[in-house]
Amino acid sequence: MIDPFNYKEIEFPKKFMFGAATAGAQIEGNGHSHFDSPDYIEQKRKTGEPFTPAGMAADSWHHFDDDLALLTHMNLGLYRMSIEWSRIEVSPGKYDQVAVEKYVDELNKLKKAGLKICLTLHHFAHPVWFEEKGAFKTANGWCLSCDA
Repeated sequence: MIDPFNYKEIEFPKKFMFGAATAGAQIEGNGHSHFDSPDYIEQKRKTGEPFTPAGMAADSWHHFDDDLALLTHMNLGLYRMSIEWSRIEVSPGKYDQVAVEKYVDELNKLKKAGLKICLTLHHFAHPVWFEEKGAFKTANGWCLSCDA
């Protein structure tokens, strides 16, 4: 086993940044993505594949300020986060303005705290309606305005 305490002193370049990364579907809670849909859960149950819906997860949606305090306490310079698509586009072309504004507020708080932001717009999870269209598996999944 590697013992990090037996290494010589490690030095990182002066501009090196340590950071943290999260995915909205994994930490926010409230189960908006296709991973928490009854159909997906039933599919996993039938195949016997181990699966636990995110459910309330860490409820970061309601505790972002606490999470931000932890990021700053650790003196991190970078935060990679994802926007939970299913939370902001609840149906094709219909956006939840409150959710959009909350994400904008979070981004502003991160910036004010001095963290660099790496924003991911898709981190595996997507809306149930998009999954029902075939998601990325079909042309219609990608062409959201197509009627075919």
